[in-house]
Amino acid sequence: MNSIELGKHLRMLRKEKGLTLVELSSISGVSNPYISQIENGKFKPTPDILKKLSNGLDIPYFELMEAAGYWENEEDYSLLKNELTILKERQDFLFKTWKEFEEENLDMSIENSTERMKSFFEAVAKDEKIKLVKNEQRKIEDQIQTIEWQLEQVQFNKYKIQNKVEEEKDIAKSLTNLKRKLTIYDDLNFDGEPISKESTDTLLELIEFTFKQIQIINKYTQSKLKED
Repeated sequence: MNSIELGKHLRMLRKEKGLTLVELSSISGVSNPYISQIENGKFKPTPDILKKLSNGLDIPYFELMEAAGYWENEEDYSLLKNELTILKERQDFLFKTWKEFEEENLDMSIENSTERMKSFFEAVAKDEKIKLVKNEQRKIEDQIQTIEWQLEQVQFNKYKIQNKVEEEKDIAKSLTNLKRKLTIYDDLNFDGEPISKESTDTLLELIEFTFKQIQIINKYTQSKLKED
């Protein structure tokens, strides 16, 4: 999407959520005039702004990023990989913090496992720090899942681009597309000038002749290679 289409898309999402500009501004932390300019297609928002807006609109971050045209090149891929590495390091740290808390508070002297876990989660409920750790763990898990999906999308886009390049290298496909256009449309131009019916018929004949000649030459070349 370009900036104007993205702006319309954001406005539609905001209205679907039943939010005014002021309300979205308050929830997301993005100023009211700034959101208004984005919705009017004045400029393309940065990933940081899109992150805030996705939180305010309560929609997945990757949806806005994809709509804005991000996640399509090697630079985006590197940024995503770096972000994923940082998140996983943070995840490891939180997991270590949780395990340390578990070792300190899981009383193995209690014989009944149900009572033991009940006692442990009572300790979790009382400890404000570990509650924050638990909440952050959930958020990071969601972020990691989202980024892994985004990385798959980048790879998929890269694959599509590579396939497109390969198709463009295939003369047969290019000629077939040209033949299809010449057959379907009667108002084609060549370098800004209309193509006459006579020119169209001549081009179609030349395409057919080209196909036949290439096939003949290829068969001859292959047979010669076998003989050699």
